[in-house]
Amino acid sequence: MEDLRRLTSGMMPATSTQRPPLSSPLSRFDASYAGPGAGAGAGSCAVAEARCEVTTEEKPSAGRVCAAGDYLAFVGGRGWKQREPMLQAGRISSADIHLVDVTTGFFDTGFSVALDPSRGLVWSSGGENRTKAFTIGNSSHSSCCYTLDGGPLLGMLGGRVYASHGAGKLSYWDIDRLTPQGEWIEAGELSDFDEEDEEGNPVEHLHNGVRVRNCLGESWNDEAAAAEATAGDRPHGSIQLLPGALPSTPEQRVPLQLLALGPEPESGAAPQQAAVLFRGSGSLWVYDWPTASLSALLTGFMGCLNAASVCPQLPHLVAAGSKDSTARVWDLRSHACTHLLASRSSLRIGALALADDQGQPFCFTSNAGAESVLCFDLRMRRCLYELATGNTNVCSLQWHSPSRSLFAVGECDYIDRHGHDYEYGAMGGYSWPKWDAHSHVLVRYAFRDSPNPRVLPPEAELDEDASEYSDSEEEAEAAKTWRPRERDYW
Repeated sequence: MEDLRRLTSGMMPATSTQRPPLSSPLSRFDASYAGPGAGAGAGSCAVAEARCEVTTEEKPSAGRVCAAGDYLAFVGGRGWKQREPMLQAGRISSADIHLVDVTTGFFDTGFSVALDPSRGLVWSSGGENRTKAFTIGNSSHSSCCYTLDGGPLLGMLGGRVYASHGAGKLSYWDIDRLTPQGEWIEAGELSDFDEEDEEGNPVEHLHNGVRVRNCLGESWNDEAAAAEATAGDRPHGSIQLLPGALPSTPEQRVPLQLLALGPEPESGAAPQQAAVLFRGSGSLWVYDWPTASLSALLTGFMGCLNAASVCPQLPHLVAAGSKDSTARVWDLRSHACTHLLASRSSLRIGALALADDQGQPFCFTSNAGAESVLCFDLRMRRCLYELATGNTNVCSLQWHSPSRSLFAVGECDYIDRHGHDYEYGAMGGYSWPKWDAHSHVLVRYAFRDSPNPRVLPPEAELDEDASEYSDSEEEAEAAKTWRPRERDYW
């Protein structure tokens, strides 16, 4: 561990002559930055030099993003207090993000999403712990292909869908054995939503021979009457990952993330290993799969884990970020920690993404408090730069190798669930005063060998003389008269 360094340092001014000439104006380079070292192949400088075009989509809430194959999906909330479920999915093009709204039929907002490119499906869970699959590109009720009685969704390994099933336990469904979605049964057309069992859960009924469970009576969503009430297929089986005698509360042992490890298996085949992130755990648990026998415990953090990441092009690496403001990268061949990456603030690392660009390994991490994304060069063992996020804190990151794109979901801390936003000066000032998104946002950083420097968010007002990123006297004065205001899209 003696050779591990906390790979972070101060950032140089935006006008520094050390900046690569093709770098994005929305990047700030480390004070010790040096160009790609010896061995960097042709065309491998795009990520190393922040050569990217930046585009955005405004979102009514923060959420999670997922990319796989040619597809991208976003899940979050909308409407009054963001209680109405929101799911969008579509194809990733070379220039734009084409996302189509999906009619989910969920009663409440959920934040789980996974893509199944081989079947053209997007899977998501609602707040009532049901999981559904939808045909990508179809926004009507007919897009719903399957409903599963369980959630939150964790992901897919091989031909199975996995969901959390309480303390240290997973439920699974074999996709080939699922019952196709039948009639779309709206909850508002049923009259049994007030019936509950002894534990306060909605009572299950048969409607035209189909199991239904009406959660309308306990939903906080104003549009819940339009939700679809099919209960769905029960799990085909379950896997106990942790012994029940562990000295922690059941809530701390709930699986939050499931990742396939190692080389990408053939279509439909299960991976040889998988990593599981548990709520309240400061370690990443590695299992042999599908036997689910514990293979290794990746440790070293002083806080609970928030997120983990893998990259198919980097089959021997896995990364995780923690509440202790650090991220670690491990080599799965030796289970040794190879990199310790530190945030530029004392706040948690809530999102990260391993990335491979033209054979060069990188790791992107959220930089809470500084409202940016940090880029680390794993081969050269150094922090390269940070990318602006429009004064939003990143809650989800996803690297998409085919398009050489990093997708980030930014949460604007100055907008409440009612849609009021608050002037930034009163909340501590701008981190990036030349680009303020003014909303929750989905950002795409599309890396190019020869990027177009004019492809920037419309809110970005950059000039060649901009060298400082701190509050101006005018902003400080404006903070004294701060008032909340309504957002148009609410």
